[in-house]
Amino acid sequence: MNVREIKLYDDNGQCYTLTTRLHFIHQIGGFGFQDQTYYQRLGSMFKPLTENILPDGPTGSIFFSEPNAYKKYYDFARFIRKTPLTLAYNPDGSTEFRIDVRVQTLEKADKIDGGSGLNCAVTFYPLSTWYKVVDVINDGSIVDGKVYSFTYPYVYTNSVKQTVLIDSDTAMESPAKITIYGPVENPVWVHYVNNVQRATGTINATIPAGNKLVIDTTTIPYSIKEFTNAGVLVADRYKQADFSTDRFFFLERGENQISVQHYGANTVMLGVEAHLSYETV
Repeated sequence: MNVREIKLYDDNGQCYTLTTRLHFIHQIGGFGFQDQTYYQRLGSMFKPLTENILPDGPTGSIFFSEPNAYKKYYDFARFIRKTPLTLAYNPDGSTEFRIDVRVQTLEKADKIDGGSGLNCAVTFYPLSTWYKVVDVINDGSIVDGKVYSFTYPYVYTNSVKQTVLIDSDTAMESPAKITIYGPVENPVWVHYVNNVQRATGTINATIPAGNKLVIDTTTIPYSIKEFTNAGVLVADRYKQADFSTDRFFFLERGENQISVQHYGANTVMLGVEAHLSYETV
């Protein structure tokens, strides 16, 4: 049986499940969007000028059951202060969609009749559109069936070295996090959509073995940084980028190909974490 799941993640990646008997959200809504596109009137017709799609803020009521309903409420109130938060929504047990949020309102009343627990209305303020995380990694080999302990399931594409492919089914431009693993010398990253080159980026730097270069448009401000493979920041490499290139990419509808080249002789390991964006889920 397919089961709906709703989870909340804090800034440290800790998870709070909102679909358990101890605390569950119900009467949910706010999964649509508002179209605030700007139009120019031309006689009796209107021409869209700037498309502006804004997600609604998810809403609902959280029931905190007895025993210790008050404690459960206060634990939740403390949890949501570790901002920013990410709300994960899996409507049918197969596909998880996410949205970055803050809690705009959290109401608290007395226990409901019968003393079975607290029923507290909650409203989330959206900080992003809804998105689906898709990860692809190319380790440079032609061997299938490898397993890596990454946060999200990865899809492997090893048909072309130093290249990954991501199919996007959404009309919205989607941010991505490109990870180029060292050793790599003066890397160049290139974005193609349906075999047409869209953008390039490059930096003048050498990333040693054990480190990685991350080009990230999934967070604001966009960034180009060097980390160790364990995730420790080594240096901000933004100023070493070639500002005559685009540097930052957004995936488009269709087949997105991202490739990397460099001045070294070794084959480079490349990963892309795409946040495929949707108006509604």
